[in-house]
Amino acid sequence: MTRFFIDLRVTDAEELFAAALRHATTVESMTQQQAEELLKPAGEIDEAACLVMLLDPGVSPSGTEIDESGVES
Repeated sequence: MTRFFIDLRVTDAEELFAAALRHATTVESMTQQQAEELLKPAGEIDEAACLVMLLDPGVSPSGTEIDESGVES
């Protein structure tokens, strides 16, 4: 069995937020308000939520099974 890992460090939270917001409103069809409430609650960027929005596909690609995903800070 092959396992795949990514070790990722956020270097610019504002750029991460902008990318996640774009993804949420285009690919996920969320409204701007819905996306901002999820990704920037109380006016603070939620880096974990942004990373999940961008990197967790929700559905495993064909021929694979995602065992788990998560974010630690």
